[in-house]
Amino acid sequence: MFDVRKDFGAKGDGNADDTAALLAAVEAARRAGHGGIAYLPSGDYAVSKTIEITGRDYSFGGSGIHSRIIWRGPKDGVTVHVSDPFNVSVENLNIGEAGDQPNSADILQTGTLPSRINYERVWLFGMYQKQPGRKGLLCRDLPSGTAIVGRHVTGNLRFSNCGKASILFNTSFEGAIEVEGKQDGPRDGLLGFMTRLATIEKFGLYLRDSQNIVISDYYVEQSDQMLSFAGNRGDAPGRATIQMAKSHTYKGPVVVSQDYAGRISLGPTMPYPGGVADALYSFQGSNPMDLVFMGCQAYGQKPRFEFSPAIQKVFLENSGEGMGPNEIPTGGLGAVAGALDDLRRLGELDLKLNYPGVRMH
Repeated sequence: MFDVRKDFGAKGDGNADDTAALLAAVEAARRAGHGGIAYLPSGDYAVSKTIEITGRDYSFGGSGIHSRIIWRGPKDGVTVHVSDPFNVSVENLNIGEAGDQPNSADILQTGTLPSRINYERVWLFGMYQKQPGRKGLLCRDLPSGTAIVGRHVTGNLRFSNCGKASILFNTSFEGAIEVEGKQDGPRDGLLGFMTRLATIEKFGLYLRDSQNIVISDYYVEQSDQMLSFAGNRGDAPGRATIQMAKSHTYKGPVVVSQDYAGRISLGPTMPYPGGVADALYSFQGSNPMDLVFMGCQAYGQKPRFEFSPAIQKVFLENSGEGMGPNEIPTGGLGAVAGALDDLRRLGELDLKLNYPGVRMH
């Protein structure tokens, strides 16, 4: 263990510039490998340069939310840059939740090689902020063979051109998710969330460029709106499969889709009234799209739906005023099966990344 205070003289008082101590501890842990750790005891560590994390078989970690890294560098700088890590962990650190700092990203992850990183108990900017697109974790241009596991992450999560990577968040809280990018070639990775909580947001999810996402348990409460989908003419078909324990919003429209291509599957969920008793769900555009609503129970809310002619609706076993009867057109059950397959792939990714010894059938 390489302690930034004891071994490298960091102050951790929020005033002294501790950049050199943090960089030295990280370099020592990287050189040691074999599970070495660059350790930050509780304190406020001011840095004026980006902390670079690369290499293999070590950790960069602290003692929890009170091990805070404070950006004091140039405006729009990056606090921590992760590149091509292999079996590296960033853990038990607060990198951005300690007030509004002038950086552009709390953690920026890029890469050109197959890699693996774990984010465990990491606090980032975004909680209760209603400021999507700012700070948090920004993953950009990640290649095939990249694996990210977020076992416990709080704050904004942003993904640009990462459709070839395998990205799994077991538990994540607050802030907004943003996904975009028009990568060449197949988007054969998976961006998946097992459990996700979002409160006091504008939209909790922005899915652009007909990108893919799978969420098995999404709880939305006290937010203005819920889900935003967007695409462009000529997009490859995308897949958005989202199960929601509860969707509690105050403004409308609750769900907006404009030119998303492919398939959106929502439910089971409970649309909850909040401040919008007749919430609007709007699906527009000229790109062909299958829309699946299944197992949704409207509770104290009467959903209203708007569809363009390009949308094929599949309504299955919903209940509550405004949800309507079953509506299963030709090919509709195939769309339902595709959504269930997405959830199975999410489970397989969890087994692969977190339980590698378990045999999948």
